[in-house]
Amino acid sequence: MDRLCWPARKPAPYLVDGWSDGRTDSMQQCALAGWRLRGSRCAPFSHTLSLSAHQATALAQEQQTESMYVVLVVDDEEGVRLVAKRMLERIGYSVLTAGDGNEGATIVRAHTGTIACVLLDLSMPHMSGEQTFYLLRTIKPDLRAVLMSGYTREEMIARFSESGIDDFLHKPFTMGELRQVIQHVISS
Repeated sequence: MDRLCWPARKPAPYLVDGWSDGRTDSMQQCALAGWRLRGSRCAPFSHTLSLSAHQATALAQEQQTESMYVVLVVDDEEGVRLVAKRMLERIGYSVLTAGDGNEGATIVRAHTGTIACVLLDLSMPHMSGEQTFYLLRTIKPDLRAVLMSGYTREEMIARFSESGIDDFLHKPFTMGELRQVIQHVISS
């Protein structure tokens, strides 16, 4: 069995057999999966994650696939944008952020070919998440969208089932919930 160690800032895992070889990229290997960085050495915590070579390869391919996608986060609250951005980056996505619908539209125009999905807040001043969604769809008709709100999922589905929005996230959400929804939306 190999031990899996991956960096906090890079999405692709690195297979290591215990210690860093001192190269720059392996020195960045870190704490997820039971490992921590100690100086230039990757040292195990009290537990390690053992994976077969096949499992490690599958996980590496999944992480590399995620890193090919760009997600746009549009929310008027800076703290929510920052947390969503960090979660998505930790999952392995590239992330752009916008503070309102107009800024989101500007970003989509500039990055039309690269944005795979938009994560939209429902309640924003000046332009709601729903209005922003319709504007963004005029710019990029195949844009996938996830609407996030404090409303329950059932309320969101009842209200927006015919709108073309791909999925919904109830705030606050976990990294696991975010990963599941974004993966589902991008892969569909």
